[in-house]
Amino acid sequence: MSARREFRLCQTCGRECEADFSFCPDCGCSLASSPSFFALLEGSFSRIEDGESKARIDELEQKLDDLERELDEFAGRVEAARVLRR
Repeated sequence: MSARREFRLCQTCGRECEADFSFCPDCGCSLASSPSFFALLEGSFSRIEDGESKARIDELEQKLDDLERELDEFAGRVEAARVLRR
């Protein structure tokens, strides 16, 4: 099994760069103070675990479900209108 490669995200342009790069190959900015990609990812997940973030995610998930349902209904009406035009 191969070792997991470490990456850093350039804080200027957002490019994913290999951890041993000193400068971003896209914008040329220094990566010296850029945290590793996995550190950023872990930090994001730890913030999600707190109750307030979880509640917000649940709320957004419900809104997405509602939007998806509305979009399905709209697509059905558009298809029915096409059939009637023929």
